[in-house]
Amino acid sequence: MRNENEPGLDTAPLERMAEVAGPPMSIDTDQVLRIAKHRRARRRLVSSGLAVVMMAAIGVGVSTLPIEGVNRVAKSIEQQSPSQQLLELADDLEADAEPIPEDKALHWVSRDWTVLEDGRVRIGKLERTEYPDGALDQIESSAGPSDSLDVGDPLPADADVTDIAPMRQDRSSWEREATLPTDPADLRAAWMDGCVDSGVGDTEYRCVYLGMQEARPVVHDDLEAAILRLLVAESGVQITRSTDGLGRDVIAATFDLSNDPSTSYLIDPDTGELIGAQIGTVPAKADQLGTGSTVSTTKVEWVRPGN
Repeated sequence: MRNENEPGLDTAPLERMAEVAGPPMSIDTDQVLRIAKHRRARRRLVSSGLAVVMMAAIGVGVSTLPIEGVNRVAKSIEQQSPSQQLLELADDLEADAEPIPEDKALHWVSRDWTVLEDGRVRIGKLERTEYPDGALDQIESSAGPSDSLDVGDPLPADADVTDIAPMRQDRSSWEREATLPTDPADLRAAWMDGCVDSGVGDTEYRCVYLGMQEARPVVHDDLEAAILRLLVAESGVQITRSTDGLGRDVIAATFDLSNDPSTSYLIDPDTGELIGAQIGTVPAKADQLGTGSTVSTTKVEWVRPGN
């Protein structure tokens, strides 16, 4: 998707390519089923609702509640730490976890914008569909670097597109996910083992960072819950509420790496889903995407394979 000889940060896709060709397949785009589900109300809102019901039961009219009290409750919610928010989101994800749909294909799209050292912008897109039988379709697109492109722009009509021939993998990403433990401590231990087995020989902190790279995108809710809890518990990971380079309100889990640019994994504060990453900026200035920085988005769907 990118020319590694171009200046700037190398942000080539982290996903490993399958090598054995498989039959071409298609999807029925009219029957797209979003993987994002209606999460049940956040626990703090449920608690507020119960409080109103209890007050009504004892004869306290809601309309007579002092507005100052309502404001204090709202302020208390706003002051909840980002780490506490992640833990609540993890609880909701775990409670609402649903099985992987049968006979569906996993379709996901990753987009990224990189600001090179000379200020020009490069845009990349990776679109991938994985089928239950192991077949895999992948399309890579890129544009730039160019002075006429800006962060957040869509791919122009003249973007370079590479339609990779259908491939086949030994097992789907959700099958690989199913082998990972959903206890945060056990998941961390598994990432440590994988890091050692790969011969990386890095610190445990960096091994967690590498585990996060391998984990995305996440389709099992209980695994995503474990990841959120692991990020909160991991010493050295900074959890902040911020605005990313695309202007999105996010919870950022930032790894401050000694030999690599700072990397933040971006989490939707309403659903707990991992929705992208940002490289090369600190949380306090995450909305100021400077030279040598990259911001990405990830969208995941379940689709019905075409006939």
